[in-house]
Amino acid sequence: MHLGLKSKVCMILLLVGSSSAWAQDPADPFQDEALEVEESFQQDLQGSATSNDPLSIQEPEVSAVEDEIEQSTSDITNEDLAEPQQIPEAIVEERSSQEELQSAEGLVAVPGTSLVEYEDMENLSVSYKERRRTHGAYFGFDYEPTFLSNFSAPVGGESYKNIFGETDIPMTRVSMDYKLNTGIGAFSLGIFYSTGSVTGAVDGIDHTLYLSRQGLTARFALDVLTDEPYVVPYVGVMGFQANLKDETKESTKENQYPFAYTWIAGAMFQLDWIDSGTALESRKVGLKNSFLDIFATQYAAVTDAALADTQTNLIVGGGLRLEF
Repeated sequence: MHLGLKSKVCMILLLVGSSSAWAQDPADPFQDEALEVEESFQQDLQGSATSNDPLSIQEPEVSAVEDEIEQSTSDITNEDLAEPQQIPEAIVEERSSQEELQSAEGLVAVPGTSLVEYEDMENLSVSYKERRRTHGAYFGFDYEPTFLSNFSAPVGGESYKNIFGETDIPMTRVSMDYKLNTGIGAFSLGIFYSTGSVTGAVDGIDHTLYLSRQGLTARFALDVLTDEPYVVPYVGVMGFQANLKDETKESTKENQYPFAYTWIAGAMFQLDWIDSGTALESRKVGLKNSFLDIFATQYAAVTDAALADTQTNLIVGGGLRLEF
């Protein structure tokens, strides 16, 4: 069993003190024994440095860990702990630019990516004069009461008034037009189809008269008089072909007429101001304006004596006209 480290140190000091006395007396019998103890102590001291004694191993390891902790925390200050981490200025500018782009008119974010797409969108809140484009379209649905003033029935030859009295033929007309917007107004060219029928009797014979027209129409409209087209006067011409059928229980006769022309004039009254909120929502789907259309026209006499005359009195009609 080895002596304790403290005991050994004390013994060394005692031996060092006595060695000087032994050096003066070489014949001292305890000198050899002291040397042996010192050599043994030196061997024990060297062995303890490499031994598995827990006290000799753990002490330097604990010191090394403490030194490492002290070194890693020496650069941390109270300001570092108090201040939040700053985002680099370049990243902030990039994010800001992306937000500005995505909020710009016509730019739409692509879901799942950092990309944006540009959509050519018009400002729907500005006046019609500012937002209208070069090209547009009309769709119309009109009512056209028709009275044939010089008509003689193909079956029996009776006049229109004798068979149908003062009843008009309730003609309905649908139309579609291409519209070209210019600085002085709008030119339009389109197609239309109208049809109607009336029933009457004379001398106990029932008659049903069918009348239809199909053709082309060309118009010029003054829709630039004001910023919003509250009132739009227009004039135009119509080229058409008519078809007529007179039907009774005993007989049916049909007439197909050659191509003819007539005039048309009227005014469109904007309806959007009645409900501006709904009008604004309608513009998102392409409906630029809605109008009440009031017009006048008259169909000329037929020159072919073999055909029933479809000349009319002055017709005043109306309907709905939508601009896209």
